[in-house]
Amino acid sequence: MRNRTTYIIMGIVLLAAAAIVWQRYQGIQQHQIIEQRTIGLTITDPQSIDRIIIKNTTTTDLVRQGSGWRIASSENIPAAGSYIDTVLNAAQGWKVLSVAADAKTADLESLTLTESLRTILTLQANGQTIQELWLGRPEDYLGIAYAQLPNTPTIYLLKTVPVDIFSRTDWRDKSIFRFGTTEVKTIKYENGKKIFTLNRADDGSWDLDGKLAKTDAAELFTDNLGNLNAVEFLPADTDFKPSGIHVTITLKSKTLELTLGQTTPDDSTYLKTGDNKLYLIANTNRARLTKERKEFLP
Repeated sequence: MRNRTTYIIMGIVLLAAAAIVWQRYQGIQQHQIIEQRTIGLTITDPQSIDRIIIKNTTTTDLVRQGSGWRIASSENIPAAGSYIDTVLNAAQGWKVLSVAADAKTADLESLTLTESLRTILTLQANGQTIQELWLGRPEDYLGIAYAQLPNTPTIYLLKTVPVDIFSRTDWRDKSIFRFGTTEVKTIKYENGKKIFTLNRADDGSWDLDGKLAKTDAAELFTDNLGNLNAVEFLPADTDFKPSGIHVTITLKSKTLELTLGQTTPDDSTYLKTGDNKLYLIANTNRARLTKERKEFLP
């Protein structure tokens, strides 16, 4: 009787050990599969990507041209490279966290992977598709998304997927002006009847209507003008009311103009450029463009 009990206990121990070994084997195997899939999903050379297509409720077609990007799906206007860099940097380091489900049995609607709900990300180089992913955005999105290769059953949990892929509708470049300090010859500032002109000499010094000006103040103002961004673009029929502030920037190659308009309830401000384009700028930019003569005097 005692021997029989011993054999039973030994059998139970052996079964438990076998179960542990099997679980570990399964875990190692799944880990290897995930690692292999991660390698397969990663884009090794993001700089080779020259076209990005993002399709959900709408289709955004981004095409690399020279050193920049343009939106082919919106009259080929300039696209914001910073947003695109975020996508390409993420694609270079996709991380598969786990196998989330089998598409044959999963509730694809809850995973937002049905044909009407999923987001399709396509990366191309020289006319060839380098990668296509079907992506589903969880309700509690934290940089993690469901991912599926086209017409394959396995659904992965993928990290880190930029929210821009799911939510951004405006990929336009929001820059208004782009120029360097050394390009500037003069900046004429008008606020009603208050008018002054900053002049930059070839040696980098500044004067204010012929008097010595503070170099740091003049260059900070120039830098703010040369890196001016919009919050959003405004339609041509926007009711624009000038505030009285008008700035004329004479560069070595061209002349730029801007006029500040009325301020909105959230302290954003309308702005019109010399070519009659209208923008909305943040209150921080408005503050940087509202100047007094004394700010530039030693």
